[in-house]
Amino acid sequence: MLYQNGVVLDPHLIPVPEGATLNQHIANLNMEESIRMDKDNWGIYYFIGDSIMLIEKWYVGENKNHVFRTVCQITSDTSFKEIYSSRCSGEDYTEEIAEFHFVQQSIKPDSANQFVK
Repeated sequence: MLYQNGVVLDPHLIPVPEGATLNQHIANLNMEESIRMDKDNWGIYYFIGDSIMLIEKWYVGENKNHVFRTVCQITSDTSFKEIYSSRCSGEDYTEEIAEFHFVQQSIKPDSANQFVK
């Protein structure tokens, strides 16, 4: 979930409960304090030029925190494609082929958290 202020809430880590629609789940996220308090769920995104978007977030490993970076290609006004992900050290390099489409949500959980200022 990308917020206008550059904060990202990682949707891969927050599964939609069985039987709930995505919009119902998003409406309930404000109630879940465990999501707000988990560093893994939050990150930032920013653009390089008109065609590249970077997403950086914490990846908690064994006894260390690492920054994990995902590089995305903007493919249109409404979609982007992940190109690759890796730790900033270059470890855990993975080529991605997933494509995502921007969908404006009328209800979103608050982006305020203690990890991204």
